[in-house]
Amino acid sequence: MHLFSPFFRAGNTGSIQGTGLGLNIVARYASLMDGAIGFESQSGQGSTFTLRFRQPQIK
Repeated sequence: MHLFSPFFRAGNTGSIQGTGLGLNIVARYASLMDGAIGFESQSGQGSTFTLRFRQPQIK
């Protein structure tokens, strides 16, 4: 999936400024914290991004 690749910009961004690094940075940090990022998207409706992390084990 290119969505989380560095410098990837979707074709529908038009003249909106950006570098294409945002989702790549979020995915990297989530991974470093033993988490994950996912998304659901529907054309014309928008996208929902979900971050999931393990609950810390309290001893």
